[in-house]
Amino acid sequence: MIFISNRLESQKYENVLAIDNFQEPLKLSGKYAWCELIQHLLFLRKGTYPSDPNMGIELQKYDYNFIDTAISKLQDEINDQIRTYYPDMPFQSATLFSKPHPTRQEKILIIILQFNDSLGTDSVVIASTKTSSRIDFDISF
Repeated sequence: MIFISNRLESQKYENVLAIDNFQEPLKLSGKYAWCELIQHLLFLRKGTYPSDPNMGIELQKYDYNFIDTAISKLQDEINDQIRTYYPDMPFQSATLFSKPHPTRQEKILIIILQFNDSLGTDSVVIASTKTSSRIDFDISF
């Protein structure tokens, strides 16, 4: 039996490797699912999918200490990639800026994602720091 759904991709669930309170596989929807998809796109290395070698932003390749020189290019790339690979997501725009970390000598990259769906406009903030060995980030809904 073949099931064909008329639902937009942005209305579907995104499965993640976690269990909910009822011991069932966790399914994300709405802005939570959209952010999961965008997170994958942010860290995906170009060339991972040979059928689409330009997919991915490779956030890990940027040196956050010099992120101010690349922030405009990175912002444009994030906006273009989301619109290209998730065209039916109710995504409006991504705005980026950096600020000094309050206790360490490194920068924090702030990504503000704006969505506009049937419930109205909503923003999600991603704050990210990078050390020599890893990238830490936090998402606020």
